[in-house]
Amino acid sequence: MVWEGAEAQSSALDPIQRRGQDYYLDLQHPKELWVRPLERGALKLLRSKELAEDLRVGPAPPPPVPIQTNQMESFVDFLRPGLKDPRKPKGVRYPIISILAILMLSVAAGCQGPHAIARFAQSLNHGQRRRLRCRMRRGAPRQYDVPCERTIRRLLKVIDAQELTALFADWMATLDPEETQIIHLDGKVLKNANPQPARMNQDPDLSEAKALIDTPPEEQKPKANKALTLVNFQTPGQRLLDQIAVTSDTNEEAAVAAHFPKMDLTGITVIADAAHTVKANCLRLTQERGSDYLFFLKGNQPKAFAKAKQLMPENIPPSGLLDGQRTRTHNPT
Repeated sequence: MVWEGAEAQSSALDPIQRRGQDYYLDLQHPKELWVRPLERGALKLLRSKELAEDLRVGPAPPPPVPIQTNQMESFVDFLRPGLKDPRKPKGVRYPIISILAILMLSVAAGCQGPHAIARFAQSLNHGQRRRLRCRMRRGAPRQYDVPCERTIRRLLKVIDAQELTALFADWMATLDPEETQIIHLDGKVLKNANPQPARMNQDPDLSEAKALIDTPPEEQKPKANKALTLVNFQTPGQRLLDQIAVTSDTNEEAAVAAHFPKMDLTGITVIADAAHTVKANCLRLTQERGSDYLFFLKGNQPKAFAKAKQLMPENIPPSGLLDGQRTRTHNPT
């Protein structure tokens, strides 16, 4: 526990500038701290020549770069054509191509959030930074600077999310040229992000899909009016194909049904959880898009579930056996 002394209080005559979450820059007076140890002998432990093993636990190191260093220049060249910079020219220090390259590589490596992206950027060696077109460090030959967390946050606020998603999906397609046969839907909720603005009145496809949702309201997923909900369309190998944001005036099922007509799904099998087992999704996939689906049916669709139990045997493969069907036995010879 830490208490700030009276001298550390900021005022017009005594400015104290905050630097990060736990650090301050006092321009006139030293900062006085009162510390209460939470463990007996804490001072002795901190004064020891080597920190105790159980106190050395720190944040996990940043993940490695997902591509080879000699591939980075071709990666930057892939991002360059037609890329627009939404920032004002005055005061720009880092090329947008460098920041976006770091963003995409960090996300592909598994980083989540601006803080993790900034730590990933700091872990890049100077050879990697040069290939990513980073800014050369003044007075230090062959050394390059990377953007800080604040710079990354500012760019994420103004960049076109759809353009960034399309770039990321196109780049991942170059790493996995195999023809897509299966697409998996994966919904994610970003609790610290603002909900997507309402769009029901401006999007007739979304309104139509919403009207066809036959799941009872009490069984539907909550509307995305409290947090940002994203739906990823990806392959079994985790290659991102597309991504949509669920608007605050609808839910995930309707948003996915309205987006299917915008995708080429011919001959592709779509897999999703039980929330998407609705007529709007099934009809559009089979009758309009020429694809197959594998959805799960359970109690959140009471009418469809009851009808399935009525029309089908109580136990159907692979969960059970049909009448007259024999079990498969193992013959040791």
